[in-house]
Amino acid sequence: MDTDDQTVNLGSSIGNGTLSNGKTTINNARTFHIDLEGCTWATEKNMNVVFTTGSGTTAATGATDNLALMKTDGTGAISNVSLAIGDAGKNNIKLGDTYTQAIADLDGDTILDEKQSLNFTAWLVGAATGTVGTGEFSSAANVTISYL
Repeated sequence: MDTDDQTVNLGSSIGNGTLSNGKTTINNARTFHIDLEGCTWATEKNMNVVFTTGSGTTAATGATDNLALMKTDGTGAISNVSLAIGDAGKNNIKLGDTYTQAIADLDGDTILDEKQSLNFTAWLVGAATGTVGTGEFSSAANVTISYL
């Protein structure tokens, strides 16, 4: 995998009003991808992908399908907002759930390609109630990929 340890920039200025009352930034979702190289396939047809919380990050309080936004000053999570990860079509992939993507034959020769690209999106989600906290944040996710 040549796209490990990625940073996905969600924007430099997102006001808490943008996320109040359950609003999201899904219309401005950021794309990211995981590239796989040197893959050899026997009978596998699909890749299963599971996102989990990464080092120093928890699931969001009240929105456990998503990642918490951890304050960069180390004082915990920003309240009433979370980070959603989705597929290329912006369909939320819940933390711990399995997302399945077919292994691609990009050149049409019926031989599955040794290079594969998994495409994802990320956006912020405000809680339906409560004041959205503010501040600089980061979130970390781990990804596990298995082949079927």
